[in-house]
Amino acid sequence: MTRVVVYGAGRLGQAIIAAAETDSESQVKVVAAVDQHLVETRGEDALSVPLYRSLKEASAASDFDVVIDSSRADALDEVLEFVVETGKPLVIAATGHSAEQIELIRRAAEVVPLLRSSNLSLGVNVLRRLVENAGAMLGPVDAEVVEAHHRLKVDAPSGTALTLAEAIRDSTDPSRHFVYGRRPDEVGARGDEIGVHSVRGGTVVGEHTVTFLLNDEIVELRHVAQSRDVFGFGALRAAAFVAGSPAGFYTMEDLLG
Repeated sequence: MTRVVVYGAGRLGQAIIAAAETDSESQVKVVAAVDQHLVETRGEDALSVPLYRSLKEASAASDFDVVIDSSRADALDEVLEFVVETGKPLVIAATGHSAEQIELIRRAAEVVPLLRSSNLSLGVNVLRRLVENAGAMLGPVDAEVVEAHHRLKVDAPSGTALTLAEAIRDSTDPSRHFVYGRRPDEVGARGDEIGVHSVRGGTVVGEHTVTFLLNDEIVELRHVAQSRDVFGFGALRAAAFVAGSPAGFYTMEDLLG
């Protein structure tokens, strides 16, 4: 049994906790959660698992094997400091990290097994591989990525949209650049860019569409998350994976094989 602490008990964190409780076949158990804001606003009994203000507090009270970071990018320092100090494996499901933070993540992965993914859904990671394959076959044709999320999502574009755009670029032409939306003053024939566009509103869990536009034909690949359960179950699989892995930097690609 792999015992997990969930750092950040927002929508994603609670989806992970719920997935562990409903999946009877999973060998992963959430034994605690960390969310200082939730403790202060709703109390230590706000969740179905023990809730703590910090990872050090959770570690003193609970025995766990893996940390899943489902918080926000600005909370990264505490997470990395804790796992490097304790040697605990880490799954990073938070998004919006800067280039400097990603470098810190890679340094931590020299010490502990660490899996980082902009989206823990198995289907999205299959989509990324399909996009890469399509790009390799089609070459540097016109390509666009459109993502839609609920009105409360903080970052734009989504980390998954950027991952998909990178898959197009890396499989077609590394010199291509990204254009984030288009303004009225951006006119004329398109060049070698990859368009990345964000839609925000309602309660949309997550939709990602990649479109390759050729002369007289269109190839479109799409993934729709119908509930946050898919992210919760993916996080549990990622936790089980890093729990049995040596130190290193991993992605969902490594998990899928």
